[in-house]
Amino acid sequence: MIKKMILLLCCLVLMSGCWDSRYLKDLQLIYSGAFDLEEDGQIRTTVSIPRADSGKDQQAQTRTVTAIGNTTRQSRLNIDHEVSGRLDAAKTRVILISDEAAKTDVYSYLDVFYRDPRSPLNANIAITKGKAEPYLKLKVENHPLVSEYLRDLIDAGEQATIFPVTNIQFVCPILFDPGQDVILPYLSIREDSEDIHGDQIALFNERKFSGALGTEDSTMLLLLMDKFKRTANFTVRVTDDKYPRLNDFITVQVVGIDRDLTVVEEAGGIHADINLTIKVNAVEYPEDGFAERELTVKLNEKLGKHFQDVANRTLRQLQEANCDALGIGLELMAYDRDVWLKYSNWKEVYPNIELHAHTKTEIVTHGIIN
Repeated sequence: MIKKMILLLCCLVLMSGCWDSRYLKDLQLIYSGAFDLEEDGQIRTTVSIPRADSGKDQQAQTRTVTAIGNTTRQSRLNIDHEVSGRLDAAKTRVILISDEAAKTDVYSYLDVFYRDPRSPLNANIAITKGKAEPYLKLKVENHPLVSEYLRDLIDAGEQATIFPVTNIQFVCPILFDPGQDVILPYLSIREDSEDIHGDQIALFNERKFSGALGTEDSTMLLLLMDKFKRTANFTVRVTDDKYPRLNDFITVQVVGIDRDLTVVEEAGGIHADINLTIKVNAVEYPEDGFAERELTVKLNEKLGKHFQDVANRTLRQLQEANCDALGIGLELMAYDRDVWLKYSNWKEVYPNIELHAHTKTEIVTHGIIN
């Protein structure tokens, strides 16, 4: 009897981890999801799931299922009624939210992920220009899984310093930070093509979508934030009298930056200055002549003026969108608490602070041509 009791106890201990097991054959894995806002305020949720007829010897295929509900959770439960098996979001790769929905409160669409321990917190998140549902239904050549295509697209943008490196987990603390605002990848489908383009950043004022930056401005913003990733490219016009026309331009690749942010209170206001030195490699310049120091100095001046104009334009757009992506308020909270408490109405103060960038450019290499 004692032996049976010991054996039973051992079984209970060893099998205690199986109580919440979930078998893959019983699940419908969500690869990607999209949220849209209906005119009556309801939520339209679309998910991409594997096709039931995709065998192990066939190329993976997906299908999309859509449902409407008063909340994101309710709409997903309604999708559960339309598919066999149980929906599981643990392997979701990408979450898309339309810009119209993001204008209301982006956190409202993400809350469901933070309350579920099986949520894919490493999933990418992006804002779409227009409805998000068509992005999951798009047929992409050589990419049977649109979720893989979207993830690769966002990853390429991150490596090229066009998109910030972010996911559902990284976004949450910034959404609740009174001294900083979030930025996210902004995807679009152009009228002249059916491809998805990832070349913009979505700006947020607290938890609401408030504007967007183009490719050049997005890269400059990330450099000003000291978020340079693997590479960043700029093509700049330095002359206007060459033939053919492409000889008027130089393409440079950023190889390193030095960035310093200073925030102080002066004359009854907040002054923020960013000193940014951009070191570049000239990867295309048909006119050549880098052996002459005068030409290099002249090109440095031309590039420096262009980068200064881009930086000024980027900062102006940030303040117009009331998006403190640079974390100026966070800097005050960390290093000058008394000043931060004095300007507790930060969202009313930030658009009018003195925010300036001072850029400097150095051409450090010019390919393998001497």
